[in-house]
Amino acid sequence: MEITTKHRLVLTTAALILTLLGVMQLTKALHFNLPVPLIFPALAIILPSITLFLLFLPIASARVFESRRAVYPVLLTGLLVISSILLGFMAPFHNHALIKSGRIERIQSSLQCCGFNSVYDRAYPFPSSENTANACVLAFKYSQSCAQKWMHESNVVTVWCTVVFVSVFGGALVGLLHAILAYKRRGSDLRPSRLYSSQNATSFLNYGGNVPDY
Repeated sequence: MEITTKHRLVLTTAALILTLLGVMQLTKALHFNLPVPLIFPALAIILPSITLFLLFLPIASARVFESRRAVYPVLLTGLLVISSILLGFMAPFHNHALIKSGRIERIQSSLQCCGFNSVYDRAYPFPSSENTANACVLAFKYSQSCAQKWMHESNVVTVWCTVVFVSVFGGALVGLLHAILAYKRRGSDLRPSRLYSSQNATSFLNYGGNVPDY
């Protein structure tokens, strides 16, 4: 199947949407200090563009593609492997370690909550001679703890990154299958011409290298 202008537009739009999703998840992970490694949303930004480039390479630069046809399936296979590994790691992260007071204060402010498992659990401001355990509730009037909201936002980032990686996996798989079919089709087209050339050479030798007169 040849990639038409309509297909290019659809693929480009899909890649832009996936990249935008990656940007949104990276922003959310940074803003809420979520326990999701930043490498995942960062790769969710980069991989859609790489996939789009590989899918368009045979059309955009036919000469380069023709001279490096053996490398193309390897690149797509590598993209499949990378996306598969990432999907294997995209399980919800349950690292509940909140150590720095500045981080706790930022999470509480962003999610409008106090404490972690309860409104008194590690809530900022921390209990001291000047503050009681309910200082956060009294100061900010938040009535919910942060654990449920924090993990919900973490799961949202995880799900959307998974969607991006599944899309990358699907795009790479389609590109690889298309390349394999194209190579097979090209090989079958070359066989008759090679056979015809071999028959001509045999006939030429049978006549002693001279063109027969009819």
